[in-house]
Amino acid sequence: MGLEDLGKWPLPGEEARRKPVRMTVVTDDKALRVIHGKEHRIPITFYVSNDLIHLGKIAVPPHVFSEPESHKGDELVYALEGTLIIYLPETVQSFEVREGEAFFVPEGVKHEYHNFTDKIIKAIFIIAPQL
Repeated sequence: MGLEDLGKWPLPGEEARRKPVRMTVVTDDKALRVIHGKEHRIPITFYVSNDLIHLGKIAVPPHVFSEPESHKGDELVYALEGTLIIYLPETVQSFEVREGEAFFVPEGVKHEYHNFTDKIIKAIFIIAPQL
């Protein structure tokens, strides 16, 4: 399991939607785990990553920020634990996303995740249709 599985996890979307439709339970131990970033490494757990949708969990370590990224689809980030700062480098804007809150990032908008605390911040994200 690795980056080569992005876009076809836990199985390719077309295969999953073919009749008879295949249902799949994806537990933490069966999720796709990748490390995002070269300098600022952030663990990402993908529960689904196919041609139409990507859903996963990020865990931003203390005093770490992600490298800038943008997507070919819209993203919604929901803070599970802690307050996540989402920084938009092109407009020099920062947004606090507190535990229990969500933040919408439109397609193509460059953004970073920042953690200025001493605890790991956990969030769920969904990106559709493409990474």
